[in-house]
Amino acid sequence: PTSAVRFFNVYGPNQNPNSPYSGVISIVMDSYKRLLANQEVTFNIFGDGKQSRDFVFVEDVVQALNLVAHSDQSLGEVYNVGTGKATDLNELISSLNDIMKVTLPVEYKEARAGDIKDSLADISKLRAIGYEPKYSIQSGLDKYVNYELKD
Repeated sequence: PTSAVRFFNVYGPNQNPNSPYSGVISIVMDSYKRLLANQEVTFNIFGDGKQSRDFVFVEDVVQALNLVAHSDQSLGEVYNVGTGKATDLNELISSLNDIMKVTLPVEYKEARAGDIKDSLADISKLRAIGYEPKYSIQSGLDKYVNYELKD
């Protein structure tokens, strides 16, 4: 038997913001980098910014994969990998503004048809085999920003 994992919104160091698989955090970070380089930047949010995601730091994903790979209980099971906590886009940008000590200009545009409003992982099965996210959105963003801005 095999086990399966379903990743929610993974973020962490060295993500490519131009990849079609890149998450919103790396795309927002790219906007901050351009802003810090004195380029004119406006970040577009489609909708009211209240759409939420379960953002999970890559080191928590590694912890989850290690537990699933080494647990006899996990055989044949499917696990959601996230934090079990939702953060909306407005909160995300506000936190990054605080960390970066700049304000990213945001323009709200009409919501796009088909966009998912809210996405939140139920991590109860993963917790049953010992998983506990170590990174809050704030501590994960702090570590991510520190990595991305090191020169």
